[in-house]
Amino acid sequence: LTRHIRTHTGEKPFECKLCDAKFRYQSSLNTHMKNHSTENQFNCEICNSEFSSKDALEIHLKLHTAENLFECHICGVKFSSSSDLEKHSKIHIRLKPFECKFCKAKFKFKSTLIVHTRIHTGEKPFQCVICKAKFKFRSSLIGHT
Repeated sequence: LTRHIRTHTGEKPFECKLCDAKFRYQSSLNTHMKNHSTENQFNCEICNSEFSSKDALEIHLKLHTAENLFECHICGVKFSSSSDLEKHSKIHIRLKPFECKFCKAKFKFKSTLIVHTRIHTGEKPFQCVICKAKFKFRSSLIGHT
């Protein structure tokens, strides 16, 4: 009953003395402690990276071979799985690769840069069909009508 109650309270009374990780169950702590053990540790002979399981090492080894490589088309980093590449790609989403040549402001999307550039160029591509007034932004045209 005590174990079950912890699933509702979030209590984690078992703490790792090496890294301060906390667990609900003693068995979870015991499993975790194997990560700190140098016994049964799997090392990559190419780059000396360490892994707690043979499976993790085998996945890692694919990075050193041409087998099943997934390459980032933006920066060229290679991954052994498409899911790892997908996670990595989110880094680039946070970047702002589109820079204004007038004021150096940066944007995530090319479309946002195009709209921003109109501030500098004075371009007014949106025209009212009734009175022929021109506007820099679609929202201004919509607000006009």
